[in-house]
Amino acid sequence: RYRDAHILAEHLRELIAGHLFPHGAPVTASIGVAEHNSREDVQSWFSRLDAALFVAKNGGRNRVVTDPRGNSDTWAVDPAPVMSLV
Repeated sequence: RYRDAHILAEHLRELIAGHLFPHGAPVTASIGVAEHNSREDVQSWFSRLDAALFVAKNGGRNRVVTDPRGNSDTWAVDPAPVMSLV
């Protein structure tokens, strides 16, 4: 789920920013997150991911930006199983 991925990415960003690297200079990370939508091809998915990363970098860096389009919101509204055997 993209919300969980966002939380994980934010935690990773904080760990990187708080770590003292041997060279002494601060290190930050800009991270883009995008959940795959079952109706899209891989290229479209990575394009959304790249766009989120671009926004993170151009929005001041050291941030996480998440594209909210994905399947998990649909699954949360419609609890029907994704797959079923008949």
